[in-house]
Amino acid sequence: MLPMEEYFGKLELVHSFYGAMPTGVSVSETGRIFICFPKWGDDVRFTVAEIV
Repeated sequence: MLPMEEYFGKLELVHSFYGAMPTGVSVSETGRIFICFPKWGDDVRFTVAEIV
């Protein structure tokens, strides 16, 4: 059997980024959202953060 796409739930915008762009976003099993920003020349205040 070939793999196939499975759709479930709906997309929801929880945050918009302006300025430095994150290279990774992760959501934990409990719904906590974490992001990471590289220091590749952008002026970033932190490299890992949680969106609350």
